[in-house]
Amino acid sequence: MNYFAAQDAARKRTGRLVILFLLAVVGVVAALYLPLAAIASSEGELPFWNPPLLGGIAVAVLLVVGLGSLFKIAQLGKGGSAVAEMLGGTLVDPATRDPELRRLMNVVAEMAIASGVPVPPVYLIEEDSINAFAAGYTPQSAVIGVTRGCVRQLDRPQLQGVMAHEFSHILNGDMRLNIRLAGVIFGILVIGVLGWGLFRYVGPMLLYSRGGGGNRNNGGAVGLGIIAFGLLLMAVGAIGTMFGRLIQAAVSRQREFLADASAVQFTRNPRGIAGALRKIGGMPASRGWNAHVSEFGHFFFTPAFAALFATHPPLKLRIARIEGVDAAAIEAAAPSPPSPVAAARSRLGEAAPPLRNIATPEISAAASRIGEVAPKDVEVAARLVRSLPAIVVDACREPMDARGVIAATLLSGDAGHRDAQRHALSGDPGLVASTDRLAEPVRRLSKPQRLAAIDLAVPALCELSEPQYRDFRHRLTAVILADRTVGLFEWVVRTVLERHVEARFAPPKAERRRQSLERRRDSAVRVLATLAHAGHADAGEAEAAFRAAISTLGWSEVPCPDRASIALDGLDEALQRLGDLRMTERQRLLAACIASIDHDGETSLDELLLLRAVADRLDCPMPPVTA
Repeated sequence: MNYFAAQDAARKRTGRLVILFLLAVVGVVAALYLPLAAIASSEGELPFWNPPLLGGIAVAVLLVVGLGSLFKIAQLGKGGSAVAEMLGGTLVDPATRDPELRRLMNVVAEMAIASGVPVPPVYLIEEDSINAFAAGYTPQSAVIGVTRGCVRQLDRPQLQGVMAHEFSHILNGDMRLNIRLAGVIFGILVIGVLGWGLFRYVGPMLLYSRGGGGNRNNGGAVGLGIIAFGLLLMAVGAIGTMFGRLIQAAVSRQREFLADASAVQFTRNPRGIAGALRKIGGMPASRGWNAHVSEFGHFFFTPAFAALFATHPPLKLRIARIEGVDAAAIEAAAPSPPSPVAAARSRLGEAAPPLRNIATPEISAAASRIGEVAPKDVEVAARLVRSLPAIVVDACREPMDARGVIAATLLSGDAGHRDAQRHALSGDPGLVASTDRLAEPVRRLSKPQRLAAIDLAVPALCELSEPQYRDFRHRLTAVILADRTVGLFEWVVRTVLERHVEARFAPPKAERRRQSLERRRDSAVRVLATLAHAGHADAGEAEAAFRAAISTLGWSEVPCPDRASIALDGLDEALQRLGDLRMTERQRLLAACIASIDHDGETSLDELLLLRAVADRLDCPMPPVTA
């Protein structure tokens, strides 16, 4: 799967969804106009072809369907958590001791760290059937939902295959489309709901409220007319429901094949996901577990209810395709062999030389897998998690202790600065105690291990209330500024929190019109210059790295900003402006970043950290690269 192509394809599918939505509206308008025009023309009141009547019906349908769709999309404004709660899901405690749920949480954490996205909250649905879904507007607001049957009846390879399938939906841009599709379907269904209300409540109330007993007075006639109109709307609503299910099927079926293929590529174990599908095939069809299941049928791993228009391909066909993937295709997705790179400095501006010949995966190979997961990435993620001390892992799963993990990663090695940082936390005794308890175990961790611990802490931090989180962020900012500077690692931690925790308290941002890299040249230059100076203390070497990056973009006569003009706050502003780049343009920018890093054959740890942070800010999740 090409991540950038998949993202652009998702935007095109959104355009096709608009076309399908308009066709459904045309069908509903026709279904209403034809009987009403036939009745009016038979009584000689109006001609059958009546443009004003057609226009009035079209406007009314657009208003009802449009407002219904906007209402549903606004209702789902919280992102994936809103979908999970409507489906009856309950949030799984990250610190759970239940063995089945602990296994699930470990699989989700490994898959998230391997793919470079935040570890999503997990919701459990008390339902015996085997199913799962991913929902949200962005990877930052995504959640994973699983049924009890999925947790209880699948072994670890099968569960890993199902989770890989869902992470594929997170990575290839399906989730935002799914929520919009849910809004469209609800808007179309509103007509039938409105008809039911007129038929069941409004009409009978008018029929019996004046004169009683159904006498043929004005109230009774109006009541009978409303009942008849309600029946017509219910019939039209049934047609709208058919259109909605057709749209679900048209948009969803091909994406399931893609997600299945991605799951095989991620795990290199077709038997895992195929085994899960076989177990599902041997179970009776689910009838759905609550009233909202039909609205979200296109979210699920397999159909959550029996329907005339299937939202998923047949299980047998999915299994055949999975098991028909040849060995050559799987081997083609294998990661490149490791090659020597370097690891060094901890702060932008320090002059420590890079360390040579530390074997890590080639940086360009990792960047080429943006939006994908290779089996080795999962192994690296699992190894990172296993390498963390138990005291740190346990703290990552408790909301209040997770704050201590974050604070401990930022403690300075300088005693004076560390005392100032502890003073910044002093207003919260619990946070101080947690930070002190974790300070020594965290101090021994490498930076990749610290980032893995931060990723593990994200779900627990998301359980904080907004006031609790705001207070924590205020104190953490004081910790970062205790030495009056913002180091690169501190900036990366701050970025992770803003992107993956703070974003959950904010409504989804409206999509901006996509721009070319040329229109954002100043911001791109700022990013590339920061990366060049982060990797080289020598001004001449930084200039050479910058030139290598610029040449890949086909730009010339672009001066390299000097080190004194580079600030991480300026990098924040630049990355914010680059957030509206087309996906192919983001790919070009990341290729330029890689050219800057690779120009001298050496890679510092600062360069790796900065590249992953830049990729994350551009919504291009990058697999972990570790020494």
